[in-house]
Amino acid sequence: MDADRWNRLYALFDAACVRPADERLAFLRDACGEDDALYAEAAALVAADAHTDVLLDGVALDVVALDEVGGAAAALLDELDLVGTQIGPYHLVRLLGTGGMGDVYLAERAAPDEQAQFEQQVALKLVKPGMDSRQVLRRFQQERQILARLQHPHIARLLDGGVTERGQPYFVMEYVEGVPIDAYCDQHRLTVDERLGLFQDACRAVLYAHSQLVVHRDLKPSNILVTENASGEPGPRKPTVKLLDFGIAKVLTDEDDATALTRTGKAVMTPAYASPEQVRGEPVGTGTDIYSLGVVLYELLAGQRPYAVPEHDRLAAAQMLARPEPEPPSTVVRRATTGANATGASATGTQLTDARRTQPERLRRRLTGDLDVICLTALRTEPERRYPTVAALLDDVRRHLTGLPVTARRDTAVYRLGKFVQRHRTGVVATALGVVLLGALTTGYTLQLQQERDRAQTEADKATQVATFLEGIFDVADPSVSQGETVTARTLLDEGAARVERELAGEPAVQAQMMSVIGRVYRNLGLYDDALRLHEGALELRRSVLAPDGPEVAAALFELAQTHAGRGEFPEAEPLYRDALALRQRLYAPDHPDVLVSLTGMGWSHHAQGAYLAAESLYVRVLERRRAVHPDDTLALAGALVDVGSSLRMQRRFEDAEPYFREALALTRATRGAGSLEAADVTSDLAALLRRLERPEEAEPLYREALAIRRRILGKGHRSVAQSMNNLAVFLRNDGRFAEAETLSVGAAEIYRAVLGPDHPEYAIGLNNLASAYREAGDCGRAVPVYEEAIAIQERAQGPDYWVPNAIRLNLGGCLLDLERYAEAEAALVTAYTRLDETLGSRTPYTERARQKLIEVYEASGQPGQAAALRAAVPDDEDPSGAEGSG
Repeated sequence: MDADRWNRLYALFDAACVRPADERLAFLRDACGEDDALYAEAAALVAADAHTDVLLDGVALDVVALDEVGGAAAALLDELDLVGTQIGPYHLVRLLGTGGMGDVYLAERAAPDEQAQFEQQVALKLVKPGMDSRQVLRRFQQERQILARLQHPHIARLLDGGVTERGQPYFVMEYVEGVPIDAYCDQHRLTVDERLGLFQDACRAVLYAHSQLVVHRDLKPSNILVTENASGEPGPRKPTVKLLDFGIAKVLTDEDDATALTRTGKAVMTPAYASPEQVRGEPVGTGTDIYSLGVVLYELLAGQRPYAVPEHDRLAAAQMLARPEPEPPSTVVRRATTGANATGASATGTQLTDARRTQPERLRRRLTGDLDVICLTALRTEPERRYPTVAALLDDVRRHLTGLPVTARRDTAVYRLGKFVQRHRTGVVATALGVVLLGALTTGYTLQLQQERDRAQTEADKATQVATFLEGIFDVADPSVSQGETVTARTLLDEGAARVERELAGEPAVQAQMMSVIGRVYRNLGLYDDALRLHEGALELRRSVLAPDGPEVAAALFELAQTHAGRGEFPEAEPLYRDALALRQRLYAPDHPDVLVSLTGMGWSHHAQGAYLAAESLYVRVLERRRAVHPDDTLALAGALVDVGSSLRMQRRFEDAEPYFREALALTRATRGAGSLEAADVTSDLAALLRRLERPEEAEPLYREALAIRRRILGKGHRSVAQSMNNLAVFLRNDGRFAEAETLSVGAAEIYRAVLGPDHPEYAIGLNNLASAYREAGDCGRAVPVYEEAIAIQERAQGPDYWVPNAIRLNLGGCLLDLERYAEAEAALVTAYTRLDETLGSRTPYTERARQKLIEVYEASGQPGQAAALRAAVPDDEDPSGAEGSG
């Protein structure tokens, strides 16, 4: 289908969908005139859209409803019937559902005996034939990229993807055999508290997506499934929430035309759950998801949506914009449970209360107050009047469930005192026996509650300021501001950093928080200079306006230490790690997560400086405490296992290290999935260990698996992909496969240069690996200038005494030795050995190798006395850790 015809079809489809359902076909017939083929195509799209507006809802096609559109639509359905065929390694079992762009099939891997990490039953999504315009394919590709970034226990995972032989893109997702959250709650007669528990899980998933700069834009019960996971353990199955369909999500850093994205959002939204700004076709943000969550919560509590809008009727949704805000859920329940029949309750009301295992009046009282206010706050017409973040909505639900005051309602002393009575009912009743004592306690409690209110108001104001500030940053992506220019993540960061300093000077607490957030993103991008400036500013502000020994200062110290460590400045990082640890040990219990994180940071500092025994001691302490106190935090436990394994590997205790890496990988796969980035990280670590254990047949597939995962999720041009390419290249060099190793090393260096720039220290690491590939292939002539360039970059970035440029200089010295350029080799190795000995200690692997290479140079150049003296330079009883340390 050519672009003009597709645009006309799209316009017809959009125009038809805003009309009442019974008028749409007549409208299309008039609009298409004598073009019967165009009418059939448009009618097929409208009919499919009437059944589902999303891509992964799992709703089957109602073929009878499509009969009226004629033979062309039936032919279209026939073409879509691929059940029984194979796409890639997947066999299509049955059609699960269809949407405006994609069809979803239940599929199975064609080779079930392959690696166990691949799920046997999956949901395979395929773009429809005839829907392969550039815009649709771009959106489909966007969906793949979005899903690949989202790794969360309550979000359906992306497992695979590709293109069929016919050129149709497809991707493979975790198959969720669940029930929409509203239906599940009613079927299992869940109480209000139980419903709120499931709703909290949905909020956590959305909050995670927002942290990845992704807005869902189509939240509704059919996209929030509940499944009962069979763990194999005794006892009842636990319901698990799974969030589906990021196919129409808006990525806040997306560089596509914003107008096109807005138009697309308008075409595929679900009107009954859409926010007012969506219905009006305006740009959307996180507030859109907060509104939709409000509709879902309202429905879970009151049994109906806040407005009587048919699920897919855009016209009715548009008419709702002129209505006042909805009634409180408790009012809806009161009306539903009081009728004119003899029982005093309507049949609908009886069903409503039975499904919640309660009585009409009890349900009405349960909703009156906090839950009414929470729902109505999420459903405000103006986005700025809603909860500023999903975290704020989630926190208010938590506060309500624990009997604490919610932040969304107006604070009064009576309200807070009522909450105190609810939490301490027995004590208050006993106290009521003494009227005088009750009066005294009430006075004291009022003062205490006033302080609590002030603190809560301060935090609420701070959250609002942060949300407003973030909204202002993202204004730069508005086409009216950017004037059509490309807006990248770096542009947004730079804009945010500038506005932090310019606009938040009068709000130092908010300014420090935003400096820390943006600085952390800079650091993750490898932009350490920008990160350092912001983290230093955040620490200075927090020390000046907050308690100097408070948790915020401890967090700022830790972040600044992390940034110095990222720059390779461990002498600067270590005292910051120590100060952060000391503060947290005074503030918290020994097993508090922040204390354990700071202990780990101290371990990283020792490890990087070659003090492996000191690092191991800290890592083991952290691991033991995580096992004993926080066993459910499986990712943190896996990280502690990797840390211990890494310290053992650096001490060449390879057999001791293996079980730690194996356990970490099993935990990570169970928590995040075998295809996650976290699993790729541990897989790469295990592969490196197996290479040292001289088990190449086990190591190579793990190296390749880690590389494949990172390429699939991050794309081919990411620095983590370059790291995996380097790791595999080192393995292949050692195995004598020099050609492939060189190709990988060249590709990795190109990625580092493109992503980080020609002066970045990680680019120097890529050059070092490329030079080593040349050297191992027997071409030291090509290797020497590449080593020299890498050393120059590292010394400019890190300084001449830092250990990394001297480790590269060690490689250069070995290459010069191979070329029999002994004087140059001696000069390079003397410098490398001296500086490595000073910074890392004399018995670390790098220092030891430099000493051995220098001995070889002396022997080869006829200096046996120098060689003998160097052999005797290190006493046998020297501490092999290279440094002492504690934390």
